[in-house]
Amino acid sequence: MREYLSDEEDKTTIEQWITNRRTQEEYVDIVQPIMEAYCVSWHPDRNQPDYPLETYEEVFASVEPSAGPSIGKLARFTHYHAFGMKIYAFLLSAIFVLTAFPPFFSHLLRCSNLPMYFLRYYFLVIDSLS
Repeated sequence: MREYLSDEEDKTTIEQWITNRRTQEEYVDIVQPIMEAYCVSWHPDRNQPDYPLETYEEVFASVEPSAGPSIGKLARFTHYHAFGMKIYAFLLSAIFVLTAFPPFFSHLLRCSNLPMYFLRYYFLVIDSLS
């Protein structure tokens, strides 16, 4: 529990031990004094049986390096965002299509090579290609 460690150096030391191999030698030399100073008094076997932190085996079993979200979860979020942005672009372009322009600006749009009814698809194509 990061917030209960007062020294930032102790926090980074424990995080480095977790992300490295988590060896017992490093635990005894580096991490165990920090754990005894801050954690063992709050997590003895009798008070917090779910998280005992007195021995190397107990600490090793309770910490694992974070692997981040799974590939499936990342793909799902990407899928949602990709289609959501296309829908927002479509709705935004529909707002522009339904907006009344001054006559001079409307004349410029009619004379251009990109008619107004293609504008909504233009944003969808740009979003898909990016």
